[in-house]
Amino acid sequence: MYQFFCSPMIILKRGFASKKSRFLTRLKGLVAKLVSLSVMAASALVMTVALGLPSSPVQATPLKLQPFTAAEVDRESLAHLLNTPLMNLAGEAIRISDYQDRVIVLNFWASWCPPCVEEMPDLAAIHQAHESVQVIAYGVDTEANIRRFVDKLALDLPIVIGEPTAIRLMRQLGNPSGGLPFTLIFAPGAELKYKIIGQVNAEELRSKLAEMTR
Repeated sequence: MYQFFCSPMIILKRGFASKKSRFLTRLKGLVAKLVSLSVMAASALVMTVALGLPSSPVQATPLKLQPFTAAEVDRESLAHLLNTPLMNLAGEAIRISDYQDRVIVLNFWASWCPPCVEEMPDLAAIHQAHESVQVIAYGVDTEANIRRFVDKLALDLPIVIGEPTAIRLMRQLGNPSGGLPFTLIFAPGAELKYKIIGQVNAEELRSKLAEMTR
């Protein structure tokens, strides 16, 4: 009678061995297919180069501009942002609303934020290229860090030292996570029109500013 009895452990071992064998067979088949696909891809690349055929286009930076909805804007926070005096690096007090006669691009940034640093030259170039556009960099950082950063890059761009409550302010103005960088775009009259969460797409921003300043 014992010869017809298998313990649960033996059943498990046999089952495992069977599954292992099937797995190895499937794995060998998969490896063979991958090798075949790699050879085909390499051959296609060689043929493309040899014939001078165009390669696949590089994917562009995703578009980022988002229009504002009334529900996203905390009016009290917006008024605070526009009218609160902020110190620039020359020690002068300015208000964002001082520039409401033109399009305003207000960029929240920090020196420790890699995408902020990467997009800063684009923003400086946009500021220099458009007389009717005012770019302002709102530093969510210490004054010492901001000054060190500016000294290294020598940016010709208005920079203000932000308030300690800047993260909360961003969250109340359409940036739920409070992450950086974050950009707000105002039409003349300080009308909040667009936001960009994350690094700007410079070409998209230039196109929109050209449209807004016609």
